Amino acid sequence: IGYRQFWDFLQTSQSEEDKKNFLISFKTASRHYVKKQLTWFRREKSFRWLDISLIPQSRVLEYVIQDYEQSF
Repeated sequence: IGYRQFWDFLQTSQSEEDKKNFLISFKTASRHYVKKQLTWFRREKSFRWLDISLIPQSRVLEYVIQDYEQSF
């Protein structure tokens, strides 16, 4: 992420407006990539989603170890 946007930026005069546009396009591309990743993870049945703000850290670790051991 960012290579295409940076390459496009290098082809400009690199003014402050160009820098601003580069940052906007970089952030937009990053958000789109994150959205695609989350969509993929949500469709994967083998992943367990945990809200770590609601679970003690020791329990989170137990879940991770348990899931890891069950993957074999």
